[in-house]
Amino acid sequence: HESLRPANFARSVDESLAALKVDYVDLLLVHWPNPQIDVAEYMPALAKAKREGLARHIGVANFNIALLEQAIALCPEPLVVLQAEYHPYLDQSKLLAAACRHGLVFVAYCPLGRGRLFGDPVLADIAQARGRSIAQIALRWLLQQNVAAIPFSSKPERIAENFNVFDFTLSEAEMSRTSALKRADGRVANPVGGVSAGFAPQNVGNCRPGLDSNQAGRPCTASASPLRHRAAASNTERALTHGYNGCRTSPRRSCG
Repeated sequence: HESLRPANFARSVDESLAALKVDYVDLLLVHWPNPQIDVAEYMPALAKAKREGLARHIGVANFNIALLEQAIALCPEPLVVLQAEYHPYLDQSKLLAAACRHGLVFVAYCPLGRGRLFGDPVLADIAQARGRSIAQIALRWLLQQNVAAIPFSSKPERIAENFNVFDFTLSEAEMSRTSALKRADGRVANPVGGVSAGFAPQNVGNCRPGLDSNQAGRPCTASASPLRHRAAASNTERALTHGYNGCRTSPRRSCG
């Protein structure tokens, strides 16, 4: 987020490529919005990185609907990914609909709520009935919404378990029970303290406080956002290349 000014942006990309020891990344993201820098300042820099071959795909993360609309309008190259926190405790249905409307792949980070889901009795009940883990139920719930989930684990057995979610389908009732777990305090990722200006994701880029990422709101004159670059997870790359569960990613194409 500190590197959104055009010159800083380019330098940050170069430094990241050098650190990764690669010539390009699969996915380059503008990450946390920064209220002190306008979207119009850095979207051309993001597009330039793609045009120069430093990234195969570009996108944004942690943008609410208002910021997403601005980013799409201001970026000379098509965005293909919206990355945001999403799990059963955090309702992102409207943000997901907006991403799908613009033909973007929705990538869910913290898909297991940083472990907060593991003690949930509803998920435990569904998992027991299915002979699955709670993590597998939560990940399958995302997959059936055409969402590419990127769970993290350092344990090989957990990583293997997280991939083993393609051979079963949750029923409509199980999907509904899981969706009903949403809660007002469900968000687990918050950049306050990690961003110099200090802000909460629910009111970034909007003139009305308390607006969450599901709401369009009214854009402020100085909305903005930061940079994160990383190699794409394998399931995200598959989504970018082939479309994800029927949700195609051609620029501006609707999903379905």
